[in-house]
Amino acid sequence: MSVTTARFGKYQLLEHLASGGMADIYLARAATMNGAERLLVIKRIHAEKAQDPRFVELFMREARMAALLEHPNLVQTYDVGRIEGEYFLVMEYLHGLDLQQLVLACQRRGMVKPPLSVSLAVLRALLAGLHYAHDRRDFDGTPLGIIHRDVTPQNVRVTFDGAVKLLDFGLVAAGATAVAGKAPYMSPEQARGDLLDRRSDIFSAGILLYELTVGRRLYRAQVDLEARQRVLHEPTPDPRQFVSDYPEMLRGVVMRALAKDPDGRFETAGEMETALAAFCRQHGLERPLRSFMKDFEDTP
Repeated sequence: MSVTTARFGKYQLLEHLASGGMADIYLARAATMNGAERLLVIKRIHAEKAQDPRFVELFMREARMAALLEHPNLVQTYDVGRIEGEYFLVMEYLHGLDLQQLVLACQRRGMVKPPLSVSLAVLRALLAGLHYAHDRRDFDGTPLGIIHRDVTPQNVRVTFDGAVKLLDFGLVAAGATAVAGKAPYMSPEQARGDLLDRRSDIFSAGILLYELTVGRRLYRAQVDLEARQRVLHEPTPDPRQFVSDYPEMLRGVVMRALAKDPDGRFETAGEMETALAAFCRQHGLERPLRSFMKDFEDTP
């Protein structure tokens, strides 16, 4: 991270947070209509990417589509456009930890994995956001056909106020053939480059559920090719190999989500969330995330 105080249109850039293959990411500040100020995150597309008309067209289309997604469990897009020749996207700032950071913070406090109630609360919120996005329609009622294709620990953020937000929709339409994404969290059909639908995201969510509740990575690999081969050909280990008292009802949810054949999975993210909700009710695992997350606010 580096500190900056540059102006960017109506935004004040405060800190350079990260650089990626397509954009630089900044913490920024802007005035609201009532004169107050709020923190935001701005993605500024790299200059060389901005010279590619096809990339710009795709970026603008996907950014405008992201702005149509308004749900408590999806990061909110506030603005998209061009300032002084630079294309940008403005999103809400989320003060918290991503799932990878949260797991590491738990381990530093002597936990093998987050408490089961916390993991299930996160997954249920994630699935609610996914279901909304998958079912989203345009203003004329036309299905948008959105899938995420990159449901990973880094793209799920839990704020210190207890909100769960899914980030960075790739916004590839259902039926697209897209290998993009992080190999250890791909579905088999994504690893093959096959046509994708919402059930690909359900498989990825199943990996997160498995890892959070078992306390180990599902597809460990040194390189992406090895990870893809494991996703395609390696049978899913029974959670009880690692957690002897793993609940049978939860095991059924995990293994169904991780079926290699999409036809064996939950049809929708909402259906999977309903199954987890039933498990939580049966085992008394309804727990607000806010009280848990407040203890991690001083996490470096």
